[in-house]
Amino acid sequence: MENNILTRLNVKPGKCAFVDELAQFKITHDYFTDWAVFIPMSGEILYSIEQSGEHRVKTGELFLCPPYCNIDKTAPAPLSFWFMTFVSDAADRPAALGNPVLPVNDRVAADLALMAGCMPRDPYRIVLQMDIWYQIRGLYRDPMIPAQPPDRRGSMAGVLAYIDANLNQKLTLAELAARSGYSQSALSQCFRLHTGRTPMGYITDRRMNLAKKLIADTRMTLREVAASCGYANEFYLSSVFHKHTGMSPSEYRRRNI
Repeated sequence: MENNILTRLNVKPGKCAFVDELAQFKITHDYFTDWAVFIPMSGEILYSIEQSGEHRVKTGELFLCPPYCNIDKTAPAPLSFWFMTFVSDAADRPAALGNPVLPVNDRVAADLALMAGCMPRDPYRIVLQMDIWYQIRGLYRDPMIPAQPPDRRGSMAGVLAYIDANLNQKLTLAELAARSGYSQSALSQCFRLHTGRTPMGYITDRRMNLAKKLIADTRMTLREVAASCGYANEFYLSSVFHKHTGMSPSEYRRRNI
């Protein structure tokens, strides 16, 4: 049986604000250290969160963003929305959720209506905000970490070893999940707990470490280095390498000869 990560969190209410008739976000890139919730009351919000892709959130839905995630947001139309945060005592950094867009049920809608009639510092608003969190916790069904016996704990080490042995091959989250016995969302979560990185971010880090070693210590061509690191060609390698190190492979080689 798999566990819903939200049911194991102890949270307390953080910020809570209603934004009315916003035409566009002044800050389009955000990074939250707390759980953040956006609930459009009119209009739509388009979000892109780390590696989970774009999500369009409209009236009747809410967007749940885990802490320590980079998100980009735009307003496709003038909108009004509730924004609130929840502070967790958990030290772990959750991976991006598998389904961050959830429906607003009747209880959440009723809580929001009552909050609209409260003054910002009204203690009752805090009670309503926490009730919204408990409703979200019930709405969220995507499991993050499988409940597993102790003899399964070595599987992450096996996944990491498999990645290191196959950096020259195409590696996908689906393949790694199938090999590990985890669901894709659970594997992403476990990766974050073990490495502080998403699976694909970890793979890129390992490939870049290998590329730097091959570029500095061998006479391999960039095409050969790209093939050894699992990249389709030297141009793609150069693009990722420059983004990762701030210099081109040839410049890196000159500096490390």
